[in-house]
Amino acid sequence: MSCACRGSPNLFYLGAAYQITPAFTLDGEVFRITNAEQDARVTMGTLRGAYSLSKATAVYLQGSYLSNSSQGRYSLNSGGGGTTPPAGENQTGLIGIRHAF
Repeated sequence: MSCACRGSPNLFYLGAAYQITPAFTLDGEVFRITNAEQDARVTMGTLRGAYSLSKATAVYLQGSYLSNSSQGRYSLNSGGGGTTPPAGENQTGLIGIRHAF
């Protein structure tokens, strides 16, 4: 999650993972950011299923929904492209493959 903001935001989160089989893991998180200086808040929920193809490679399906307050300008994107929605707009995202070197 990225932010086009000033001030000192507070981040709260809760996450859990469950390994269904040795190769398949299901996990999810809920994040909440508050920034009193800008009267901005955001809540994001993520659910992800990951299947390991090897020790270094996994395919996954991740669904995320981000809900901004009327002054919130947070984005699902954590850098490198993407768009930041206008203040008060929400975002949805899906993603797909990971490889560690």
